[in-house]
Amino acid sequence: IILAHKVMILLFVGILLYLTSFNLSNNNNIENDFKAVKGKVAIINNDNNSKIIKNIYDYMDKYAEIINIKNEEKDILDAIFYKDANYIIIINKGYTESFLKGNPIDIEIKKSTDYISSYMDMVFNKYLKIANIYSQYGMDEESIIKSVNNTFDNSTNVILLNNEISKNFNNSSFYYSFTNYS
Repeated sequence: IILAHKVMILLFVGILLYLTSFNLSNNNNIENDFKAVKGKVAIINNDNNSKIIKNIYDYMDKYAEIINIKNEEKDILDAIFYKDANYIIIINKGYTESFLKGNPIDIEIKKSTDYISSYMDMVFNKYLKIANIYSQYGMDEESIIKSVNNTFDNSTNVILLNNEISKNFNNSSFYYSFTNYS
């Protein structure tokens, strides 16, 4: 059977080798840089404009594009539905006072179901957890903000593989991914 279809087998092997070499030669522009995604976050402040709320704005501004929406339920739901905002933070009246006493009231969150909103949720919850830990020690507002900012100033740098190793790795991983479908 193999001898009868020798020409077809050689033809398919030749096409496979040609497509593989063509794809490997055009695969040099793979980007190895990690870039965090900036989501669209709306912060609706129903409390006073305290320093801790300003610090929440500043912190979220590092990770997201802060947008403005009206403080009406219809506009909030429309912003989520039409993807104008991935994550909406609603700070209720009395939050700052209860936060400084070490027992903050809940912040209302509205979010979409995409991965960006999950990322924004992790970023915001990280801030809240750190800030709540400091507020439970009875610190004043200035000390809490300073301590929270110092905590977040300590960061870890991620170093990617050097270009020679990553280029070889990208070619081999692309080759094996491509051959699965051929």
